[in-house]
Amino acid sequence: MSTVGAIDFKLFRRLYNDSLYRNSFFLVANRALVVLTGFVFWMVATRFYPTDDVGLAVAFVSSSQLIGSFALFGFDASIIRFFNSYDRSKIFNTSFFVVILLSLAAGIIYIAGVQVFSPDLTIIQQPLYAAVFLLFTMALSVSAVIAQAFIAMRDAKYSFVQNVLLTLRIPLLVPLVFLGCFGILFSTFVAYLLAYAVVLYFLGRFLKIRPGIDMQFIRQSYKFSFMNYASNLVFAATFSVLPLIVLNLMTKADVSIYYMGYTVGNFALQLPLALSTSLFVEGVYGESLKKSLKKVGMLTAGVLTVTVIVFMIFGRYILALFGRDYVGAFDLLRLIALSSFLYAGYVLFTIILNMKMRVNYILLLNIIIFVFVVGLSYLLLPHFGITGVGYAFIAAYAVVDLYILYLIKKWGWI
Repeated sequence: MSTVGAIDFKLFRRLYNDSLYRNSFFLVANRALVVLTGFVFWMVATRFYPTDDVGLAVAFVSSSQLIGSFALFGFDASIIRFFNSYDRSKIFNTSFFVVILLSLAAGIIYIAGVQVFSPDLTIIQQPLYAAVFLLFTMALSVSAVIAQAFIAMRDAKYSFVQNVLLTLRIPLLVPLVFLGCFGILFSTFVAYLLAYAVVLYFLGRFLKIRPGIDMQFIRQSYKFSFMNYASNLVFAATFSVLPLIVLNLMTKADVSIYYMGYTVGNFALQLPLALSTSLFVEGVYGESLKKSLKKVGMLTAGVLTVTVIVFMIFGRYILALFGRDYVGAFDLLRLIALSSFLYAGYVLFTIILNMKMRVNYILLLNIIIFVFVVGLSYLLLPHFGITGVGYAFIAAYAVVDLYILYLIKKWGWI
């Protein structure tokens, strides 16, 4: 082995043995894998299934994901925050079964009121469709709980294994095509069951998995969980309402072009989110915050720089994969990618706030983002088209970062 090769191997082994770098690698790989397989899954579905079946399946999945986000109730953050200071088995079991019960209850409410929530989906009130919908929703809802448990144990590779196993839903699409809409849903459901059978086996080596809800953990974590839950809802609402604003001020074609530009550009925003999770985990294990923050900050800057350069050079070609018209979102894509540097400052600060249990400030920051992104989009869309949303992103994150600097100085952190 050459001297250079030996040095490279030693460097790789040292970085891999560092839990922060190891977790960071698998978290970024997870984000990339989810985006890629999601794109391939729906591309294959549109090739083999009738348009009506695909449309119904998309509505099913979207509704299940929405219910899952409500059912999670902030437990994703609480699992990491309390994992090193409370009984891990009780944390996991409580989060797992509470999320299942909440998703079941929310699913039943959704089915009962589907004529109000989504009149086009009244078919799920039929017993067979209702049963499939509820099972599918519960399967989707607990995936985040399992993934967060592995991340909290500083072993995100098992979360990556879970997402690798979920890619089985792609080849399952073809033999199940005779089931129509059910084929799309059943392929995903089977993949989730297989993935859970494997990852719960590994998880069972570290935790005692059994039915049960620990009320003491709920009492200890409910405020933290609820504030994170409320913050996440406000943040999610910001980007859920944007397509409606574009539709009101522009055209249906502009909505499609905006959505593809945002979807591609959003990958850059997911990177600091993934990397900062490693900072959160290291913090709750008592590692030096200053040292971990420096590592994550440098890693984030490096990864974002490479990603933004790729989008600047190849963004047009990436958008062209969706169709020639979507190249019109290139300027929006570039602005969203550039905003990721400002967004990284916000994400890293929210992790510190979570560690210091100042979660009320996270809600405040997300309200500021909502007001500025939505307000500026309304003002800029008529003048700059969908590119105006990109300017709104940059302005909103810049304002939030300035407010963060004010808080840091006010609290004497610098």
